Amino acid sequence: MSPEGKRVVIAAVRQVVFAGLVLLGIWLVLIALRGAIPESVIEMMNTKMGGEPDITIPYDSGSWDWTNSLWTGKPVPELIGQRMGLTLQLIGLCGLFSLAPVQQRCRLSKYMVRDSQKKL
Repeated sequence: MSPEGKRVVIAAVRQVVFAGLVLLGIWLVLIALRGAIPESVIEMMNTKMGGEPDITIPYDSGSWDWTNSLWTGKPVPELIGQRMGLTLQLIGLCGLFSLAPVQQRCRLSKYMVRDSQKKL
């Protein structure tokens, strides 16, 4: 693999690792704020859902059933599975678009090094 190709691969890996770290940080913040929802907001959510007895949200967020959707009552893996295909396609497309500027920067840096050596 050429040095330019190695730079592109390293830049792509850095972007993926950075995105993973950002997502991990956001997840940790959401877990920390899980108990910060006031009871008035939960009461408002219960009234907007029509007060159906099988979907009422408990006030203690620690006792929430995270395996079922709060709004529909369906299993969360089933809901995620329905949207996974399009999500992966969108991630792949965004990844391709994000790599284009990296390759262009690597090509430009090669010419910038040559031009700076000519001036010396």
